[in-house]
Amino acid sequence: MLSSERQYVAMLKGVEETYLPLLEGSDTPSSLRGKADLLFPNWAGFSSFHSHNLLPAMEGALLQSLLQQDLFSKYREEFLQYSHYIRAKPEEDSPLVTQAADFFKLRLPASPPQSPLSFPHCLQAPIQRLEQYCDALEELGELNPASDSSLSVLRQVQRHGEDLRVSDLIVGCPVPVAERGELVRQGELLVCGGTRRKKTGVRSVFLYQHLIIFTKQKNVTPGRIAYSFKDSIKTGEMGLTQSVGEEGVRFEVWVRQAPRIRDNLTLQCQSGEDRAAWTHDIAQLLWTHAIHNTELCLKETMCIGVSSKMLLDITGAPVTSELDSIYSLNDRVHSSCSDSSSVGSQKEGGSPTSRRGDTQHLSPSTAV
Repeated sequence: MLSSERQYVAMLKGVEETYLPLLEGSDTPSSLRGKADLLFPNWAGFSSFHSHNLLPAMEGALLQSLLQQDLFSKYREEFLQYSHYIRAKPEEDSPLVTQAADFFKLRLPASPPQSPLSFPHCLQAPIQRLEQYCDALEELGELNPASDSSLSVLRQVQRHGEDLRVSDLIVGCPVPVAERGELVRQGELLVCGGTRRKKTGVRSVFLYQHLIIFTKQKNVTPGRIAYSFKDSIKTGEMGLTQSVGEEGVRFEVWVRQAPRIRDNLTLQCQSGEDRAAWTHDIAQLLWTHAIHNTELCLKETMCIGVSSKMLLDITGAPVTSELDSIYSLNDRVHSSCSDSSSVGSQKEGGSPTSRRGDTQHLSPSTAV
């Protein structure tokens, strides 16, 4: 791993010194001038991190002690650069890359096609290097448990980068990217809706911090796909039943405090593990929104001059202080989120209305 790391650092520096200056020259075509960040995203950051941090750390330790120090976990934030590279790396057949390749051929001596420095072959190097780290850590997993933690970090970086790349392919969504929040998870789920729970079909679902988006995959051109927007729900207005049915692969979402009753959306995963991962992430978001709304409500109450002694617990008992009120409300919110799986098991025979009395709610559009 150490020798290949030295070769990788040499390649990063070679690209940085060979190609990037050419894109800033006065005789560079206007369509390429200043486009270094588009052709080589995060490249300078890669070169600096590996030459000044990771490589010296590897050189200062034997392989076994390197894994004990768990350097890949230590540099978790730096490795997030790879997620953004996976997202932003241009396709090799894109017009920008094609034009750049022609320009470099005119300005530089010909290099062997398989040379690490050949363009656009070099654009794949960071992704290949990340996979090499993962392969090495998998082989060493049985020798040192610390490698499992490191492997988890790198696999998460890969997955997050791919999620971001796919997220950029959503078309027709009326909610701007900046208002969606961080992307938490994405994947294909079977979405069921309607009064008779008619199967709607497989949808590509994107769970953001503030929004869950339902899309349908379509082929734009051969080899290129897009995700056509179908519907969305604000996570701050969403309810969750963590498990529906005996198979353990389905869960439900609905819109809370809606003006009228409609069926919920039932989402089916490929396995129980996938369902648990989806519902865990959604429950975490609901908990975060609930805490934020609770704190905001208490702040607004105190700002308008209402005494804390006027606050009542859900049982009707007076709350003696703002701190007590926060604890009381937070405990109830946490209990509500934690008990959502048991609510789901009770719900199998009916809708959430059956357990919430006359409370009316509206599920998301069944047109997804």
